[in-house]
Amino acid sequence: MTTKTHAPHKPRPAPAATPLAVETVPINGVRPAAVNDEIYKRVRADDPSVVALAASVRAHGVLDPLIVTADGVILSGHRRHAAARLAGLTTVPVIYRRDIHSADPDFVEKLVEANRSRDKTADERIREAVAATDPAEAHAALRRHRDAARAADGARAGRDGLAVVGAAPAARRNGISAAKRPMLDALNKIVADNRAFWPLTLRQCHYRMLNTGVLRHAKKSGSKYVNDRKSYNDLSDLLTRARLTAVIPWHAVTDPTRSATVWGVHANATPFIAEELTGMFADYYRDLLQSQDFYLEVVVEKLTAETPVRRAAIEFTATYSVGRGYSSIDYNHEVAVRFRKSGKSRMKLLVVSDFDPEGENIAETLAASLRHEFGIADVTAYKVALTAEQVRKYGLPPNNVVKAKSSRAKGFTAANGRHAYELEALEPAVLQSIVGDAIACVIDRPRFDAEVEAEASDAATNVAYDARVKAVLGSPA
Repeated sequence: MTTKTHAPHKPRPAPAATPLAVETVPINGVRPAAVNDEIYKRVRADDPSVVALAASVRAHGVLDPLIVTADGVILSGHRRHAAARLAGLTTVPVIYRRDIHSADPDFVEKLVEANRSRDKTADERIREAVAATDPAEAHAALRRHRDAARAADGARAGRDGLAVVGAAPAARRNGISAAKRPMLDALNKIVADNRAFWPLTLRQCHYRMLNTGVLRHAKKSGSKYVNDRKSYNDLSDLLTRARLTAVIPWHAVTDPTRSATVWGVHANATPFIAEELTGMFADYYRDLLQSQDFYLEVVVEKLTAETPVRRAAIEFTATYSVGRGYSSIDYNHEVAVRFRKSGKSRMKLLVVSDFDPEGENIAETLAASLRHEFGIADVTAYKVALTAEQVRKYGLPPNNVVKAKSSRAKGFTAANGRHAYELEALEPAVLQSIVGDAIACVIDRPRFDAEVEAEASDAATNVAYDARVKAVLGSPA
């Protein structure tokens, strides 16, 4: 009997993974990951490599699709996105990772993994390693080290007669739940869309959120984000959690009411000299208003609205100051000192304040003080923003009802209604444009243009002197 042998069974090859579909989406439908700048080199439109990539994209399109999260945040392809925008494209090819969301606790790790094959500097590799490190484990080790150091410091302070105050444990914050994701997505978009005005304030974010119609809790239909204390507090809490989990960078938002002074110190003279030589002529500004026959100052009522005003003022080298509501006599004195130093005989004030009883009176009060208390006879004040017309034009939401105890409430409400409106309700770009247009309106434009032309000649002189000085001094040893 013949035994029939069988060839050994060959295992079937595993089916190939189904490739993810490539979709063409509007370029504004995806946005950069804010944390990308903290790990990798910031993508700049004027970077020569991005400019070169934009030329290639203009000729051939975006050849490699961007990888983005379910909520449209870029995981891989930040340079391609910037180049496509620079090239004028309105759409980009995209592969969605529907299993990843920008609010995921491990989002940073997934972003690093998506960029595993890119060329990186040593600093970028270090920041990747930091992002990949288990924060809890690293923090536990750090706390052990701190506890030991603190014990030694306490013993030493005790010997010197100083009382050591113990720190109470911080309240544990919950993570960002799925029900908060729609609100977080809306907040993330606001922060990204206003990147040019970083750092934003909480109040600026609050007014932008009013236009989203988002729910504070996805499962509660009655939790629409509105202009009340509950919504404001929820936003504050969410913004805190988003920064603690690196969904939103710390430097994107600030609290301007709390400041610190850090002295510009150096380890020794060598780095200081090198720094001074590098930027010796870099900070030059010509006084573009010197040929105007009046002194100009922009006065903004609130520190939280300073950034757009500063950006408008610097284009004209116009002085601006923050009055913090009704200005003090010291503030008014400093304005008068600046005016006298200018050598001009006339003053123009452009005032930027809330649209409420006090905000409508600030310009008049400041001008009166400068006239009668400081002897400046020719001073003209203009209310640039916020005005009733701007409230109507931009459909601004009211902040609250005018306070009846205000001595100016009756006249204001009779003319404008019972609601008050805040500067922060204006989009930062809109406020910058309003202030810039107001400056352009009150100055002598031909004289200003002549100063701009002269500044170009100044720049050439500075470059020549910079080269001569460095040739003589060289670099510090």
